[in-house]
Amino acid sequence: LQAAASYFEVIRWESRLATAKLNEAEHLRLLELIDRRVKSEISPVADRTLTAARYQQAISERIQFTRSLDEARIALENAVGENVGSTEMPAALVWQAKPDPEAVEVALNYSAERRKMLQQIEVAQAQIEINKAAWQPTVMVGVRRAAGNVPLGIDKEKAFVSLQFSPGPGLSAKSTVESAVSRLENAKSSVAVLDKQLEYRLKSSVSELKALVAQVEPAKALSEATMEVVDSYLR
Repeated sequence: LQAAASYFEVIRWESRLATAKLNEAEHLRLLELIDRRVKSEISPVADRTLTAARYQQAISERIQFTRSLDEARIALENAVGENVGSTEMPAALVWQAKPDPEAVEVALNYSAERRKMLQQIEVAQAQIEINKAAWQPTVMVGVRRAAGNVPLGIDKEKAFVSLQFSPGPGLSAKSTVESAVSRLENAKSSVAVLDKQLEYRLKSSVSELKALVAQVEPAKALSEATMEVVDSYLR
């Protein structure tokens, strides 16, 4: 997750830096245009001062985006453990929205962290059974057979039942059972908390994705309209 987030962060800042460089070039072109107009006494000097300030702001933005890109690239290199070369946008991911209950179930089943916790629950349950067995008395059945001659009145073969109980010092076996039960309850609580977190993250991500998808077309229309206004001003 960290590597994926860092990768797209690098791509995002590369795109913003490219836009910032284009923005800087456009402001320089505008500054040169205003310079010519000022020299021809068509525009006032105040226009050049304002344009120069906007040009410096564009340079500052480009420097800031370069720094952010470097930081994102360092984060990605730390995540993957190797130097990062050129990056490119991966092919479009095929994704279809599922009903919330089904999507949540898929996410829960896919979570490696959750599977690990479920295994910890199984281990805790097995430990409880082992400790309970140690707490219970041990029953042994045996047969004893004497070899050779035996004294008169003594059975040569005898069966017996033995009962052995070892609670440990200070009933430590019982304490071990209680401790194992406590670990089981903690493991179940951890799974319940993780389930809520995964459900929240999933629904939040889906909601954010839908909102971003809905913004794409209006953003393209706004960009095209802005370019038309800019072209009109330049003409």
